[in-house]
Amino acid sequence: MDKYQSDAFIYFFAKKYLSEILPVEVFETSSDSTIESAETQLMIDEWDKKVSKLSHWHGVIDTQAQQHQLSVINTYKQGLFNCYKLWIEYQGKTERFMLNPFGLINRDNQFFVIGSYWDTHKPLVLSVRKILSIELTNEKAITAEDEFDPAEFAQNYLNHPQVPHTLDKLVIEFPEAVYSYVNSFPIQGDDITISEPKGEPAYFRLQASNVTHSIRLQQWLSGFHDDVQIIEPVALRKIINRSYIDQLTNLYNRKGFDRLLQREVEKHYRNQDYVFSILIMDIDHFKHINDNHGHIFGDKVLVKVAECLREYDAIRYGGEEFVVLLENISAGDAMNIAERIRISVQALQIESNEKKVPVTISIGIAQYPDHLSEQECLLLQNEHNKKLPFEIKSLLIKAIIKSADNALYQAKDAGRNKVRANSSKR
Repeated sequence: MDKYQSDAFIYFFAKKYLSEILPVEVFETSSDSTIESAETQLMIDEWDKKVSKLSHWHGVIDTQAQQHQLSVINTYKQGLFNCYKLWIEYQGKTERFMLNPFGLINRDNQFFVIGSYWDTHKPLVLSVRKILSIELTNEKAITAEDEFDPAEFAQNYLNHPQVPHTLDKLVIEFPEAVYSYVNSFPIQGDDITISEPKGEPAYFRLQASNVTHSIRLQQWLSGFHDDVQIIEPVALRKIINRSYIDQLTNLYNRKGFDRLLQREVEKHYRNQDYVFSILIMDIDHFKHINDNHGHIFGDKVLVKVAECLREYDAIRYGGEEFVVLLENISAGDAMNIAERIRISVQALQIESNEKKVPVTISIGIAQYPDHLSEQECLLLQNEHNKKLPFEIKSLLIKAIIKSADNALYQAKDAGRNKVRANSSKR
């Protein structure tokens, strides 16, 4: 490509993509005659088909509004480029005012102008979409003070009213597919560590301290959708992993439990010595509580029981049923944890009409893989050293849940407010 063709390319795409931020004089002093050669025009047309600038506002903001904004921006740029004051009529203001232009900002495809009122230096930000009319004057504008940075000022000014605070510890789990991206563009913070992807499917963890908890951080994390899992802090998990969280109790929901349980099955598949246990628990006589004290009180009971499970990977499995997943814990140790949970629930002080309502819970325990049937364990052994098929994984998950469920029925048959572990042996 020679210099002539290069200039033609630059002119064409500058006019197409940069006309919003460049002063109109740039294009007035040049013209489309820059592209005279049919060969050059053909090259530009071919390239133009391969590149595009997309906007998430496409189909949202009406064309008329966009055209009005472009007209406002063009007039404002003339004032900014030539250092002239502008008359502004602004939505919400009863009278028009004179503005000294300091800068033009494009943030998330929304335009903002920075300037000052009348004869002052104090900067402010105005939204272009709220400018009803704009008129260029021939009066010289006041310039911004030395060292004034329009971009930095706009960034601080336009932030949401929520004041950012610092997360002492942030632990996030990502799928392997985004490892290269996260590794190349880590978040801002201290003591950042990123583990190697492990498992099948593979995941990795990012850990950091002193991370600014801002709306921008939340937006970045939300961009990964359900692929990102917030391990710590729980408060951020409630915001980002809403699809995994039960809205009443703030525990994991069934979707979150399925994800956790699949991970545990995979851990054992990779390491045959690894075990885990699950507790399935049911609030005793919960229908009676709802019928006698109302559903609002019943919800209160669910929340109070959930608080007794907060330190574990706890799940509201549905209705009055909860599940706790205990990583690397045998059934014997799980029995001790279940007893602590049972006692803490029994000790709850919940009143209805100034009377204490007794609340108890029955708990069933199963250990994986020891409490699977012989047939299921044989199936697992046959798959060893191969990738565990999704169908087999689903079957094993259903089997261990059923095993814990059977133990729960044993606890209920024993009179409720009891803990029972599955008694079957391989």
